[in-house]
Amino acid sequence: MASKGPSASASPENSSAGGPSGSSNGTGESGGQDSTFECNICLDTAKDAVISLCGHLFCWPCLHQWLETRPNRQVCPVCKAGISRDKVIPLYGRGSTGQQDPREKTPPRPQGQRPEPENRGVRNILEASTNELMALEVAFLALSFFSLIIKVKEIL
Repeated sequence: MASKGPSASASPENSSAGGPSGSSNGTGESGGQDSTFECNICLDTAKDAVISLCGHLFCWPCLHQWLETRPNRQVCPVCKAGISRDKVIPLYGRGSTGQQDPREKTPPRPQGQRPEPENRGVRNILEASTNELMALEVAFLALSFFSLIIKVKEIL
């Protein structure tokens, strides 16, 4: 009866971080089933985790949004290596909600629609770009210069 006392529970197999108890490994980090991975975009626990070929872990919804907002420059948010939907690997394991590929869950984000700007007349001139304003200033300066020359000729 004394063979399974307190000494059995203190054995190295049961007290290690990866042991069946999932207890702390002495450094404050939990091991076993309690360990989680953080998304490198939202910094929260990775949901529908995927890993890039460069080795960085992301939530699929976060990475999908990252890729959709940068369609012409798809790079890893961490190391700037080339990345795409086809170059990420879904992770499955304990705690996964299902075995469906997370890349198939998130539908493509709809493209935004930009309405035509309103015609505001004089206000559009005030909101013109710097180049357009510079052109107007040069034209006004030239006109002023020529009118000054004409006035000087009239005086002489």
